[in-house]
Amino acid sequence: MRKVAYSREALAYCANVHPCANLTQLQENLADYSAKVRNKRSLEYMEAGLWLSESVANELYGSAERMDEFKAVLQDRGIQLTSLNGFPQVDFHQAVVKEKVYLPNWSDIRRLNYTVKLAKILAQCLPDDNIVGVISSLPLGYGKHWSARSQQNAFDHLLLLLQQLLMLEEQTGKQIVIALEMEPDCVLETTDQLCEFFSYLYAFMEKAGYAPTQVNRHIGVCYDTCHQAVMAEDITTSLSRINQLGIHIAKVQISSALKLHVTNENQLLELCNTFNEPKFLHQTLLKSGHNNSVRLSDLQTDPLFEFFKHHPKGFDCYVHFHLPIFLASLPVNYFSTTQNQILETLDFIAEHSLKPVLEIETYTWLVYLRDSFDKDIEMIDGIVKEFAWLESALSERDLLS
Repeated sequence: MRKVAYSREALAYCANVHPCANLTQLQENLADYSAKVRNKRSLEYMEAGLWLSESVANELYGSAERMDEFKAVLQDRGIQLTSLNGFPQVDFHQAVVKEKVYLPNWSDIRRLNYTVKLAKILAQCLPDDNIVGVISSLPLGYGKHWSARSQQNAFDHLLLLLQQLLMLEEQTGKQIVIALEMEPDCVLETTDQLCEFFSYLYAFMEKAGYAPTQVNRHIGVCYDTCHQAVMAEDITTSLSRINQLGIHIAKVQISSALKLHVTNENQLLELCNTFNEPKFLHQTLLKSGHNNSVRLSDLQTDPLFEFFKHHPKGFDCYVHFHLPIFLASLPVNYFSTTQNQILETLDFIAEHSLKPVLEIETYTWLVYLRDSFDKDIEMIDGIVKEFAWLESALSERDLLS
């Protein structure tokens, strides 16, 4: 099969890294960050994956005048809006986010209403020559808050979503794809769970009169390389399974997790002192050999030391902490990253002639720069460096035009 190449302009980064409380701040972010990243990349225009909170979506959706102003700002800043991050619905930059990032979940009608608004906004903002837009969304909900009733509600809401998106495409000619994103500790966290869910979803939709081809046209997967690395999944096996079942891989979030091989307690202290912060959840996998593993809902000191007590010869530790993708390791010798899983993902895309939206997602830049690493790197320079690394990796695979 012939490889499908990306232009430099088509590569995006997820702007959920920037606080965005209202439409005014969003427009300021386009000037203060997105346009500056584009300029440093020497591009006349650049595609972007923005995060629109519910409050921002309401501002845009409720006013044709504000929508026209927003579209004019995008054009003026050289930004083409082709994807959105619809995972966080409420404030993603409050002091403590943690489990609140999964609310409201897909069992809640508010999630449907928010997502439909995003779809209609994106359909209006897509460039004239681009008929497909992608919106990433959460993995149904957080696992411990889920029930059989939640699952049924989610199916009902996804059916209503499909109907709305089919109608939107008929009205506008724009195909909007909602891409569900697996994440540790969520309803959809493993490839097995994702594939099982889609098999049930197809059956549910067929009973309502919709073929799997119609489902795939508007509901797919956002594959986050960090998340599946933290789940210790084999990336090639995972992507192969999804692809073979015909599930639409609509977006790949290019992201990297923290990894280290623990051999002493000082390393555990350094890990917790550096990366245990109060804002986001940092789901953690502790793995010793093939059969001994423990999963933590967050980076927690006591369970780490308890696991070390039982595995004093050492173990591998994977932490859901998005690190700059150009880093294979950190200045501290024993801290490394799961960058190689990104490369395996790009290999798979090349070998199977796929072309999902590629979106760099390092939403922890503000936390990362707060610590002792790379204080001389400004966020804009860091994002530009991430693009340069991704472009190089794509070039090596003949995926950059």
